[in-house]
Amino acid sequence: MRNWCVLVCYCLITTASFAQRNLKFLTSDPLHPKGLAYCDKEAAFLVSSLTRGEIGLVDWKGTYRTFLKHPSFYAITALKVQNGKLYVTVGDLEPVAKTPKKGVQRLARLMVFNIATKELLRHYDLESYYHGPHRLHDMAIDSSGNIYVTDAKSPVIYKIPVGGSPFVFVRLPKRLSFGKGLKGIVFHPNGYLLAANSTAGTLIKISLVSRKIKEVKLSSTLLGADGLLLSASGRLYLGQNTSGRGVHELISTDDFASAYIKASEQQGINFVTAVTEVAGTIYFLNVPTRELEGDNPKDHKYEIKAFKAVYPDQNLIQKYAWSALKTEVFGEKISRKVVPSNAGTLAIYHLKKGAHIPKHSHPQEQITYIRKGLVKIVVGGKEKLLSSGEFLVIPPNVHHEFFVLEDTEDIDVFAPCREKEWILGTVKFLNNQNK
Repeated sequence: MRNWCVLVCYCLITTASFAQRNLKFLTSDPLHPKGLAYCDKEAAFLVSSLTRGEIGLVDWKGTYRTFLKHPSFYAITALKVQNGKLYVTVGDLEPVAKTPKKGVQRLARLMVFNIATKELLRHYDLESYYHGPHRLHDMAIDSSGNIYVTDAKSPVIYKIPVGGSPFVFVRLPKRLSFGKGLKGIVFHPNGYLLAANSTAGTLIKISLVSRKIKEVKLSSTLLGADGLLLSASGRLYLGQNTSGRGVHELISTDDFASAYIKASEQQGINFVTAVTEVAGTIYFLNVPTRELEGDNPKDHKYEIKAFKAVYPDQNLIQKYAWSALKTEVFGEKISRKVVPSNAGTLAIYHLKKGAHIPKHSHPQEQITYIRKGLVKIVVGGKEKLLSSGEFLVIPPNVHHEFFVLEDTEDIDVFAPCREKEWILGTVKFLNNQNK
């Protein structure tokens, strides 16, 4: 009994020592790692390769070795471990060492293995279910065991039902499939899927019952959205690979009708391909943006990085591109873009002549700068004309109202930050004022 207790304590201490660790591993040849999952049986990470046609294993010492090869492997894009099974998506991307006879972007394969014996249990070729180019990217498994797979080159999500044949579960309408680019996908226990569109920078919600598709209202566009993970605690993590490069924790208080970034990991990020969870800690695959460093490097370096939440009021440096910020439209005469943070809020308005912002107040101080144009502001019962190059400081809780006399660009700064509903554009008081 004493020996058993010692062993249990040793295992707990060892597991705890692994938490929040960043693992760096080397390979002698380019790996082009893409998929990431954790295997409890091996107590190690599984990493897929786009070029080697293999799945590798990375232990807590940072040692890489081949875990699984198969004749049907080409470019392996995603991995998932669940209920003793290993799920693998396979494609035929350009850098792959061998290309199937079907040609480039023609292969869309899902394979299921017994993770203990490495026996192939099921094999599905999905390319025949939708005519178009293919690049399977990620998968989700619901509580019944049905599998859903995204295709980054076609605007569809496939479903492989338990004991049934695959089919196209949904096809995205053009307004939601700009540039295609469907990548990360997760199953939410409330009965829907969440999927990321990389090129549109959007998050979409798909009902498993009605198949109805809705765009999740985000506080900012997430261009380059890639891997998704819904953690055991119910938090959503998203990898991004453009101006907001990093891993973000997204929070929703309305069952993902809307969401906003609560925390980010952005230090030392190159390219995030996949996100997974180990004993409550979030890990992601951080790959060099240039796979080859120098002419002929001896070693190829990769990293499995632990997510460490950094909040905007804790010295997080957030870089935004103007083109990446989502434009919100209120009626026919008001549009805006918003940059949120935990300490303050910046809003840039474009106001057409005749626009009206009705009387209101808020607990934040507001600094209004008219970059160009002319407005009449009724503030505290007094009229103020504000033209190009002029500022107005509006104290907290003072009622004010805007009348736009010329086409105007208005830059507003609020401190402290505006309410979540205001940042997300769910406050409707502007919508019916400017028709």
